[in-house]
Amino acid sequence: MKKTALITGFTGQVGSQMADFLLKNTHYDVIGMMRWQEPMDNIYHLSDRINKKDRISICYADLNDYSSLQKLLLIYLIETLQTNIIGTANILENIRILKAKDGYDPVVHICSSSEVYGKAKAGVKLNEETAFHGASPYSISKMAPII
Repeated sequence: MKKTALITGFTGQVGSQMADFLLKNTHYDVIGMMRWQEPMDNIYHLSDRINKKDRISICYADLNDYSSLQKLLLIYLIETLQTNIIGTANILENIRILKAKDGYDPVVHICSSSEVYGKAKAGVKLNEETAFHGASPYSISKMAPII
């Protein structure tokens, strides 16, 4: 069965890097979700693959627009989408239960967004020690699973 990854925030820093990783290191097809008129600077390097439909396609939808998500899910037959907070909480809760029961102890990597750091100053590099400065509901939802 062919596997497909839906990347919300595809045009952002983390989303575009996730697309690169999946295309280079897996056999997954990639669906990059973006809003209309979103800057495409971070995915420009993928233009050839997108135009050739080489394991990657773009779909237009907005996480805040129920009908656009419904259309997306119907088109691509993706079974479910969950929010950043609930989805992460569900994964971590199941791991907690399995760890207590069977000693299951995986490494969990949570991809977030550069938005959690707020507006970065020119020339300042961000890393795991950089303080969060979420300035929007989106950035706060991305911070919630990691704090």
